[in-house]
Amino acid sequence: MTGLRRIEVIPIPVRRPIAPGDDLVEALLSACEEQGVSLRSGDVVAVASKAVSTSKGRIIGLEDLSPGELALSISRSTGLGPRFAQAVVNEADEILGCVRHAALTLVSGSAVPNAGVDAKNSPPGTLTAWPRDPDGAAWEIREAILRRAGVRVGVLIVDSGLLPLRRGTVGLAIGVAGLEPLRDYRGLTDIYGREVRITELDVADSLASAAHLAMGEGGEMVPFVVLRGAAVQLSEGFGKGDLIMDLEECAILGSLMFSTCSGTELTRRRGGRSP
Repeated sequence: MTGLRRIEVIPIPVRRPIAPGDDLVEALLSACEEQGVSLRSGDVVAVASKAVSTSKGRIIGLEDLSPGELALSISRSTGLGPRFAQAVVNEADEILGCVRHAALTLVSGSAVPNAGVDAKNSPPGTLTAWPRDPDGAAWEIREAILRRAGVRVGVLIVDSGLLPLRRGTVGLAIGVAGLEPLRDYRGLTDIYGREVRITELDVADSLASAAHLAMGEGGEMVPFVVLRGAAVQLSEGFGKGDLIMDLEECAILGSLMFSTCSGTELTRRRGGRSP
C-alpha cells in the first residue's frame, strides 16, 4: 500500500460576504490566520467563482436589462424571468437548448446552465455573472499568494455544475492556474496488467468537486477551501485549455448532436432490452 496519500479538505470561512473591490488574497490570508491554517507549498487553493466575480464587480442589475426576442423566447421555454434570460443571452457564447428552469449554454468552452448567471447569494435585484477571465483571475491569485505568503500553490476558481441525468450540483473548475489539470493514464497498465488506452483523469474538476462540497450552496460563507496532499503536479502555466474539447469529441453532447449511430437500431425502453 505504498504511495497512498491522505488528502485534506480544509474550509476557510469568512465573517462577511466578499464585496466589490475587496482584495481576495488579503481576505484569504486573514481568514486562514483566523482559522489557524498556514498555506504550504503544494497546496491547492479553491476560490468560489461568486467571490471572484463579486470582487471584480461582475454584478448585473436586473433593472438595467431590456429583454430582446431571443430572451423572451428562452423565458417562455424555461420559465426564467425575461430579464434573467437576457442576462443569459448576454453572457453565453452559444445556447444549445432549453429545459424547465435552465438554458444549456457554452461559455469559454464549458457547457453550463444559464451561462453561469446566478441570483443566489447576489444582492437583491441583481445577478452575478462569471468572471470575464477565470484563468487569468486564478493566475493573479496564485501570484499574489506567492508574493505575500511565499508559498507556491495551485489555484482553482470553482463554480457549481451539473452531470447528465444526475440531480444536484458538483464542482466545476472554471479557472485553473499553477497545476496540471489532467493526469494521463494512457499507456499505463491497470491492476491486471492491461494497457490503459483512453483514460485521462480530470484532476481540476475532481478537486473542484471536493472543494464545492465544503463550500456548500447556501449561506455557508466559505469562499475558500485549501486542498492539501492531493499529489497534484504544480506548474508555471495557467488555463483549463487541456480540459476543453470540441462538441463532436464529447461522449455525451457529441453523441446527441453528432451521432454516428445512424442506421443502427437503438432502444429507448427504460430498463429493458431490445426485442
